[in-house]
Amino acid sequence: MAKDRFKTEHASPWVVRIVIGILLLAAIGLLAVYALRPGTSPADDAQTAEAISKMDQAQNEANAKRDEQRSATSLL
Repeated sequence: MAKDRFKTEHASPWVVRIVIGILLLAAIGLLAVYALRPGTSPADDAQTAEAISKMDQAQNEANAKRDEQRSATSLL
């Protein structure tokens, strides 16, 4: 007698429970890492704000120099 091709085989219930348990532990671990990660300090925020301010100032100076060069070359 031929083997039934359409018959489904189910995995052992223990394997399913173990896989679900491992996935659940991984999810809990990721949530714990997210919750316990170090936050930013006010000093870091101040340094970031200062760096942004310096970058903006440097960009404004570069734009001014570029405009001067364009106006100087357009007058020639």
